[in-house]
Amino acid sequence: FGASRPPVPATRIGDRSSADMAAMAAAAALRRVATRSPTVLPKLAAGARGFAAVTKSASPETPLMHYKATQHATSSINHRIFYVNVVAMVLVMDVGSSMLDV
Repeated sequence: FGASRPPVPATRIGDRSSADMAAMAAAAALRRVATRSPTVLPKLAAGARGFAAVTKSASPETPLMHYKATQHATSSINHRIFYVNVVAMVLVMDVGSSMLDV
Protein backbone atom coordinates (compact mmCIF):
# COMPACT_ATOMS: atom_id res chain seq x y z
CA PHE A 1 0.00 0.00 0.00
CA GLY A 2 2.82 2.39 0.45
CA ALA A 3 6.39 2.72 1.45
CA SER A 4 7.41 0.41 4.24
CA ARG A 5 8.38 1.98 7.51
CA PRO A 6 11.89 1.71 8.82
CA PRO A 7 12.29 -0.70 11.72
CA VAL A 8 11.84 0.78 15.17
CA PRO A 9 15.16 0.85 17.00
CA ALA A 10 15.40 -1.06 20.27
CA THR A 11 15.06 1.28 23.21
CA ARG A 12 16.32 1.08 26.73
CA ILE A 13 13.87 0.93 29.62
CA GLY A 14 14.81 4.48 30.60
CA ASP A 15 13.62 5.73 27.18
CA ARG A 16 10.04 4.49 27.62
CA SER A 17 7.23 6.80 28.61
CA SER A 18 5.27 6.39 31.81
CA ALA A 19 2.21 5.35 29.78
CA ASP A 20 4.22 2.52 28.19
CA MET A 21 5.49 1.43 31.59
CA ALA A 22 1.95 1.48 33.02
CA ALA A 23 0.67 -0.56 30.09
CA MET A 24 3.44 -3.11 30.56
CA ALA A 25 2.73 -3.37 34.29
CA ALA A 26 -1.00 -3.82 33.65
CA ALA A 27 -0.32 -6.50 31.06
CA ALA A 28 1.98 -8.34 33.46
CA ALA A 29 -0.63 -8.18 36.23
CA LEU A 30 -3.35 -9.50 33.90
CA ARG A 31 -1.05 -12.28 32.78
CA ARG A 32 -0.41 -13.31 36.40
CA VAL A 33 -4.14 -13.32 37.19
CA ALA A 34 -4.99 -15.27 34.04
CA THR A 35 -2.43 -18.01 34.73
CA ARG A 36 -3.52 -18.51 38.34
CA SER A 37 -5.42 -21.73 38.88
CA PRO A 38 -8.95 -21.34 40.21
CA THR A 39 -9.35 -22.07 43.90
CA VAL A 40 -11.51 -25.01 44.84
CA LEU A 41 -14.11 -24.21 47.48
CA PRO A 42 -14.91 -26.92 50.02
CA LYS A 43 -18.29 -28.59 49.76
CA LEU A 44 -20.71 -27.59 52.52
CA ALA A 45 -22.94 -30.03 54.32
CA ALA A 46 -26.59 -30.07 53.25
CA GLY A 47 -27.74 -28.68 56.61
CA ALA A 48 -25.28 -25.79 56.54
CA ARG A 49 -26.25 -24.85 53.00
CA GLY A 50 -29.98 -24.35 53.55
CA PHE A 51 -30.19 -22.99 57.09
CA ALA A 52 -31.40 -19.53 56.04
CA ALA A 53 -33.97 -20.73 53.52
CA VAL A 54 -36.76 -21.15 56.06
CA THR A 55 -35.81 -19.06 59.09
CA LYS A 56 -34.81 -15.74 57.50
CA SER A 57 -36.51 -13.54 54.95
CA ALA A 58 -34.85 -12.65 51.67
CA SER A 59 -34.70 -8.92 52.39
CA PRO A 60 -33.36 -7.80 55.75
CA GLU A 61 -34.79 -4.28 55.46
CA THR A 62 -37.82 -3.41 57.54
CA PRO A 63 -40.83 -2.78 55.28
CA LEU A 64 -42.27 0.70 55.69
CA MET A 65 -45.68 -0.64 56.66
CA HIS A 66 -44.12 -2.33 59.73
CA TYR A 67 -41.69 0.47 60.63
CA LYS A 68 -42.21 2.16 63.98
CA ALA A 69 -40.04 5.25 64.45
CA THR A 70 -38.56 5.84 67.87
CA GLN A 71 -39.33 9.04 69.76
CA HIS A 72 -35.80 10.32 69.14
CA ALA A 73 -36.04 9.70 65.38
CA THR A 74 -39.42 11.43 65.18
CA SER A 75 -38.18 14.44 67.15
CA SER A 76 -35.08 14.71 64.97
CA ILE A 77 -37.09 14.59 61.74
CA ASN A 78 -39.59 17.16 63.03
CA HIS A 79 -36.75 19.43 64.11
CA ARG A 80 -35.18 19.34 60.65
CA ILE A 81 -38.51 19.89 58.90
CA PHE A 82 -39.19 22.88 61.17
CA TYR A 83 -36.03 24.63 59.97
CA VAL A 84 -36.86 23.86 56.33
CA ASN A 85 -40.25 25.48 56.86
CA VAL A 86 -38.67 28.55 58.49
CA VAL A 87 -36.30 29.00 55.55
CA ALA A 88 -39.16 28.54 53.06
CA MET A 89 -41.33 31.13 54.86
CA VAL A 90 -38.48 33.67 54.97
CA LEU A 91 -37.89 33.11 51.25
CA VAL A 92 -41.59 33.52 50.44
CA MET A 93 -41.82 36.73 52.52
CA ASP A 94 -38.66 38.16 50.91
CA VAL A 95 -39.70 37.34 47.33
CA GLY A 96 -43.29 38.44 47.96
CA SER A 97 -42.32 41.77 49.47
CA SER A 98 -39.84 42.48 46.65
CA MET A 99 -42.50 41.74 44.02
CA LEU A 100 -45.23 43.84 45.68
CA ASP A 101 -43.05 46.84 46.66
CA VAL A 102 -45.14 47.51 49.74
